[in-house]
This record gives sequence, structure tokens and C-alpha cells, in this order.
Amino acid sequence: MKINNKQNVRKTLSWIIVLILLDVLVFLGMIMFDIKKKMLLLIPLLFFFFFVWRILSIRVFNIEITEYILVIKYHHPVSNDLHPVLELPMSEIYDCLIENSMNMIFFKVAINKRDKYRTFCYRLDVINQDQLILLQKVAHSIVKRDKQVNAI
Repeated sequence: MKINNKQNVRKTLSWIIVLILLDVLVFLGMIMFDIKKKMLLLIPLLFFFFFVWRILSIRVFNIEITEYILVIKYHHPVSNDLHPVLELPMSEIYDCLIENSMNMIFFKVAINKRDKYRTFCYRLDVINQDQLILLQKVAHSIVKRDKQVNAI
């Protein structure tokens, strides 16, 4: 099963680019109409830097879940090279959790390797509700299966 947010990122990037163009037009209009107040000129610049920061921070993720392996890949929308960030067998997964905090969604994977526990946290940037529900079901089934295997 594959879960990715490529289409959502494309839509978000196109909206951000439209907003950047509108912001630049507003800024140029303020300069053309000779608005000298520094605070009014500062507002479009702040919006511009916020939009550029958002473009730089957005990531496309690809979560591949098979019967035996979990693979999480990240890349920036401009580059097309997917690099595996996490690739591990399902037998090492101790817990999976999807957490909402501060208006962001995080996918947390706790692994147990040689009686040492580690937690990996990945930000899921723009994910639609259907994909989120599917990922929650899969995470729940991974944890449930792991507890059944440990009980045997």
C-alpha cells in the first residue's frame, strides 16, 4: 500500500505561487501610488517571506507499507529524487502513532531493536482526510499485529 501527498502538494504550491504574485502586485501598486508609510510596505514583504518559507519547508512524502517492510521517503517538490528516510522490517516496529499538534500532523514510529527503543517523528505536510484515515487504520493494524506476535 502506498500513501503519498504529491497531488495535494501540487495544489498547495500552485495556490502559494498565485498568492506570491498577488503579493508582489500589491507591493508594486503601493510603490506606484507612492505610499511612504514603512509599516504598510512591511506587510507585503512579510507575506512574501512567509510564502517563500512555506515553499521551502513543504515536503512530498511517500509511505510504502508491505507485509514485511515499512518505507518512508521524503523529497522537496522541485527535486524528483526520493530518498528513503526510514526503511525497516515490520517486526521491529513497536508502536505507530498519528498525532495532531500545533496545526500539524506527525507520524511517529517507535521501534524496538535489540531491546533499545527509538522514536522517529515525521511531519505529514498536506495530507487529505481520506489518506489520514487510511494511515490511522494501517498504524492501528501494525500495532495490533505486533502485540499478537509478541503474545505468542
